Amino acid sequence: MASTYCISSDFGMAALDHLDQGVTVFEYLPTGGVLRYVNPAYARLIEYDVDELIGKSSAFLGKFCLNPNTLLELQDTLRRGEQATARLQLRSRTGKILWFELTAIPIIQSGRNFVMFIHHDITDIESDKDTMRKRCDILAERNQELEELSVHDPLTGLYNRRFFDPDFIRLHGYHSRRKSNIAIAFIDVDYFKNFNDVYGHAQGDVALKAVAHCLAEHFSRVEDLCVRWGGEEFVVVTGDEKDPETVLSYFESFRHKVEDLRIENTKPHRPPLGLTVSIGVYFGVPGADADPAAVLRAADEAMYRAKKQGRNCTVMERSINPLSLVQNEHCWEGKEDGALASAANGHSTDGR
Repeated sequence: MASTYCISSDFGMAALDHLDQGVTVFEYLPTGGVLRYVNPAYARLIEYDVDELIGKSSAFLGKFCLNPNTLLELQDTLRRGEQATARLQLRSRTGKILWFELTAIPIIQSGRNFVMFIHHDITDIESDKDTMRKRCDILAERNQELEELSVHDPLTGLYNRRFFDPDFIRLHGYHSRRKSNIAIAFIDVDYFKNFNDVYGHAQGDVALKAVAHCLAEHFSRVEDLCVRWGGEEFVVVTGDEKDPETVLSYFESFRHKVEDLRIENTKPHRPPLGLTVSIGVYFGVPGADADPAAVLRAADEAMYRAKKQGRNCTVMERSINPLSLVQNEHCWEGKEDGALASAANGHSTDGR
């Protein structure tokens, strides 16, 4: 047969014709490699007839190689007369991707240089690995998505308590070590129970999303953290402000933006003001021995003071000692008395 050329008796080509592994033999000439033998198994793999391949140059077959750098490294080893192995990826005639575990054996015959390549087809193995890698990538992406979902509130998209709790401990420690100011605010939507009773819970969700969007848009600096605390209550943490007036102005600006949403919230015997929020802010440098929970309580206490003063206002607290409160009030002038009652968990204001 044509594929045996002049070396059939020396190399036992007839036996190679019946191997399941693909076998090729190149002769290396000054002008480059020339394919002198190819067995039927290899021809079938790359979807050529044997006679089409005999006499083709190594460059011809090299066009089908998808990792040419590996091929170059293989050639360097062969030039030193050493046997070489490599994992090679080829493309068949019709574009099918094939993987081979390649063994290359240099042979000198009658002063001529040949290399026999034995191709172990590992396409199915690599395909399985590739499928597994893709599945692992998809699983990693889904795990990342689940992680993101687990730390975000599904209604508003803001961070939730699961994210906040460890992050606030970290922020508290950071500002304590640096002796820098931290501001934390509790923000509560006023008369939200009434809103749900009058307009329904579906509209209540719409209103909360509008407030949350306004919150995220306003507190959008790198150092700002916005959290839905639960129900109609939100928390904002920000840091590195130098003075309380700047912080108060920052939160007051947000309060006015909520007013500007013009979300109707009708309540008997109440001026026709739309949906509003009450804000309590703690601002100061957390002490090295200060409990992060105490800072949260100070901000929460300030928020309830805002409720007591008539709602739709901002109250700032500068100390975690409830006996020494420094406050700054910017309240709606049409205040109404709020009934403040002590409870096991702090305070509750009628209708919030």
